[in-house]
Amino acid sequence: MLRKSSTLARPLDYWKAAVEMAKVTGSCCHYQRRFQTATPTLKDSSSCLVIAIIKPHAATLPHVVDEIVDTIRDNGLDISRSRRMHLTRQQAEELYKEHRGRFFFQRATEMMSSGEVIALLLHGKDAVKRWRSLMGPTKVSKTKLTHPVTIRGRFGLTDTRNAVHGSDSPESTKRECQLLFPEFKMDKWDGMEDCPKDRQNKEESGTVWSMMAATLKVLGTARSLLKDLSHLSKGTRKLAKSMKG
Repeated sequence: MLRKSSTLARPLDYWKAAVEMAKVTGSCCHYQRRFQTATPTLKDSSSCLVIAIIKPHAATLPHVVDEIVDTIRDNGLDISRSRRMHLTRQQAEELYKEHRGRFFFQRATEMMSSGEVIALLLHGKDAVKRWRSLMGPTKVSKTKLTHPVTIRGRFGLTDTRNAVHGSDSPESTKRECQLLFPEFKMDKWDGMEDCPKDRQNKEESGTVWSMMAATLKVLGTARSLLKDLSHLSKGTRKLAKSMKG
């Protein structure tokens, strides 16, 4: 006769306790993260944000868009907001207003308003510096030789149609964000969502929970199997007795 396995209850009890401990630990981490720093000022939070725009000629090519998005995420930046939109000429002029009067101003505004763009609000440590490094220099003909692995080196066509645009400072980030994402309030953004440690904690927590769920599922299946074996054993013994009788 099969006995109820006392060892089966132990791992189940262990994992139940582990689950409860994870809940408590997760709650502690949540409050610790929440109160570890005060809400950053606008200057502090804007330094972690940057506006990126995928220009019309690149935004029409899905594989190019996918490559650019992968490059962003693979290099420590996250996408906080995204929007596909068609800029008006007035919006394009506002975007490039610091270049008004320069020889390329008209060409740049005409290009930027010639079709749909994909506007992105990126966040992460040193967002402006990191994004501009990923973009590469403006002059595409030179960039393809000196910085071929950058976004402009890979997908740029000309100095104007160079695939992407990026804010060059926290101040321009604020101005361009108001133009492209007027609903986003930078002064109310707490700045916590860009914290790599916080993101790592979330990823690790998700992995732990997945492992726990998988283990509990396996243990549950094992318990059901043992019950089935127990019933089978009882049936076998009854059959053996009946055959002897």
